[in-house]
Amino acid sequence: MGQRSIYAARPTDTTAIRLTTDSNVVDRWAAWSPDRTLIAFTRENSAGNEDIYIKRLGDSSAPIALNNTVNKANSDQRQPVWSSDGTRLAYVSDEDGDKDIYTVQITLTATSITASNRINLTNENTGEDVTPDWHSQRITHASDRDGNADVYTIKAVFNQQSEVTVNGLDRQRVSATNLVNGQLVKNTQPKWSPDGSKIAYTSNRLDGGDLDIYIATFANNAWGTHTNITSSRNQNDEFIAWDPQYVGSGYRFAFVSDQGGVENTNDVLIMNGELGQNQQIVQTITKPNWNTANFGENNPDW
Repeated sequence: MGQRSIYAARPTDTTAIRLTTDSNVVDRWAAWSPDRTLIAFTRENSAGNEDIYIKRLGDSSAPIALNNTVNKANSDQRQPVWSSDGTRLAYVSDEDGDKDIYTVQITLTATSITASNRINLTNENTGEDVTPDWHSQRITHASDRDGNADVYTIKAVFNQQSEVTVNGLDRQRVSATNLVNGQLVKNTQPKWSPDGSKIAYTSNRLDGGDLDIYIATFANNAWGTHTNITSSRNQNDEFIAWDPQYVGSGYRFAFVSDQGGVENTNDVLIMNGELGQNQQIVQTITKPNWNTANFGENNPDW
């Protein structure tokens, strides 16, 4: 099974803090809670399936596996993300045979973390729904329900009883283009900007080849312009994480690139994320000192 751990580091520092220290486990898909006191992540279990854990930061307690409201036998639960208010998680599960996006309410006490009120948001059995991200009342995700991987948003409104109203007619698709140069278009891995005005996502729609990062404006429940901001790099650029802090004249984001040209040695790059400004790499986090020689960075969160 090997081993992977969750680390945290300041962008300007190659000294990392190891957040998960268990031996012989694979931890990935880490997500900060909005108040930065918890991380939710995926851990591969002894049966080879993935479960979701939550770890409190700032103490030495072990991560807590969520109860069987979330973690189901013989299935994978992965890609957790927090709601904007930190009271719910969205995640992906294949317990019904295909991948759907679920949400659960998270309740914390001094000694426990429990999940309840589970809801399947994409229970349509028409495709694989993956990589959710949450801003306010909207969840964006990728799905192949229309024949190729594309980015959608759905509106989910929860009441005080944790019941949800999902308007399927309010689902917004990023692109109706299915083929480019004979290759299936793949639009995936969407991430909301911190203010909810834009969604960054990865796509091969330029030429059907390398993955580029696009930024799309989103307002009044509708997509606006879509701008490819990494088309000149000729690399695979993916796994986007927005900086939650407004710096100078806008937001930045980090992403993973295979620019080194060596398999399994991805780098994390930081770029200005404001449209209409100079889209340039402002920092490269290359092979920090917690890395082994043949292992690269993946799935950052900021």
